[in-house]
Amino acid sequence: MWTTPIPVAEYLPAPLLSPNISPPRKPGLYAAGLRRWVGEPKPHEGIMYVGITTKGEPSLLFRVSLLVLESIGFTGENLIPVKPKRARWVSYYHTGGAKIWRYCTDPQFPKRKPNDPFVQRDPHHEVFISWRPEDSGFCAACEEGRLYGLLKGEPQFLNDIKPPPCGRHP
Repeated sequence: MWTTPIPVAEYLPAPLLSPNISPPRKPGLYAAGLRRWVGEPKPHEGIMYVGITTKGEPSLLFRVSLLVLESIGFTGENLIPVKPKRARWVSYYHTGGAKIWRYCTDPQFPKRKPNDPFVQRDPHHEVFISWRPEDSGFCAACEEGRLYGLLKGEPQFLNDIKPPPCGRHP
């Protein structure tokens, strides 16, 4: 079950004031959006990013913390060429967090659309995060792929690369 989305500003002091708000040290799926949503992320709810834990970083606590740090500005600022006619944002640890920061604060960010209803947001108070730990019957990798398919056409969705199949399920 997904947690209730909370603003980044409420998440930051959580480990000190309310440890039960912090993500668990378990694998799972997480999302960031520009408004509260109910249940799983869906189209038209302002979802900006979805991600999963990895073998190298298997904890929701770790991945969500990196996302939050980068989304409030502790991030890289440079573009580097990856392929001809293409560049990507350099981040310190979490590219999704870096993109959220740029999206919220940089009017020239390439993903922004002219009529985007989410321009010039305060990432501390207007970005919400939620997570869902893996449990029996729930595969975070399969769900990430499904959500990517649902959200890839949304104007504020920042995931650029289609997630690979999980390898455990058809």
